[in-house]
Amino acid sequence: FIVQSGDFYDSGFKQSQFVENAQKYFDYYLAFADRNAKEFGWGSELTNASIAATTPEVDAFVSGKVAAIIEYARFFNRLRDEIASAKSRGESTILAEAVKVSPMPQITSDDSSKRVLANYYGLGVSRASKNQALAWDFIQYVSSKEVNKAYLDKARLPSARRDLIDSQRENPNFAVFVNQVGSAITVKSYSDERYANIFNNAIDQASRGMTSRTAFENAQAAINQILKKQAPAGMYPKVVVPKKK
Repeated sequence: FIVQSGDFYDSGFKQSQFVENAQKYFDYYLAFADRNAKEFGWGSELTNASIAATTPEVDAFVSGKVAAIIEYARFFNRLRDEIASAKSRGESTILAEAVKVSPMPQITSDDSSKRVLANYYGLGVSRASKNQALAWDFIQYVSSKEVNKAYLDKARLPSARRDLIDSQRENPNFAVFVNQVGSAITVKSYSDERYANIFNNAIDQASRGMTSRTAFENAQAAINQILKKQAPAGMYPKVVVPKKK
């Protein structure tokens, strides 16, 4: 919802600027854990206290205590393992084949303005590699249509290649994800881990009594402090190549 509400950074990627546009969506997110809000639907009682769940929302979903969670396509592979693990502990679970997929909720009805947060791994070759040509040949090989399709079919993942999208639309679970490819964006991040910790901290602060505005502003300030210290020229400064004499 933050990325749907507007630009995360200023034009030079030197400062984050999400608070003004995204505050109401942060408040909406927090409302699901607020027992006084009409949206309330999440609490510690929904998780299994007998196990140390690193992702309690997944545990609650697998046990059928919550109706929906937001996940990427790769979750289907994990879901079967989570269900098997829960059954081995004698717990009741949902049926994997009963899980359905719907598009990511949007804050706008304008198709041209819809946004979803992309998740992917890029392939590259280090300039320090002693086998650069061979490495690039391998990347071209695994990225080819035939090999990519074979991998995706085996891994049960949606395609990043547009010429494979139509065939994947035949799978109702993949169709939702590949249909959102055109709306997928990447939010540039100096550190995914540090950003995640900052937002988690803001959520904790707001849920423990701090005003949501202050908690959200603290998150923005913390990210800006990282950028000021680690990337004063912006995360993607222009590289000036010296002219040859």
